[in-house]
Amino acid sequence: MGPAAFLTTAHGSPDRHLEAARLLGSVNTAGDQQISPLECGTLLGDQIVELMRLAGDCPLSLAELGFVEADIPAMVQGTIIQQRVLSVVPVQVDEEVLTNTFKRALVGFR
Repeated sequence: MGPAAFLTTAHGSPDRHLEAARLLGSVNTAGDQQISPLECGTLLGDQIVELMRLAGDCPLSLAELGFVEADIPAMVQGTIIQQRVLSVVPVQVDEEVLTNTFKRALVGFR
């Protein structure tokens, strides 16, 4: 879920996402060039995926865990009520944002 979520949340706090990618070992964050928020989210997501690959046989999509697109509405409803968790997200989270994030996570990162 993380890599899909970071693509969504990076525009709300690109510096935090870029710093997290650096801390996780991203070598693509060096230099003084401007990195777009989307690139910050991608770099962080890529680092998470790399760690999952190094860990071994980790599922890299919700589909690999048995979820299908028909499950997304229930996942959205189950998430939207988790305000304690959502309150720390650096972007406004609504049902549309969650639906798009779950759709990305369903496809995965292979």
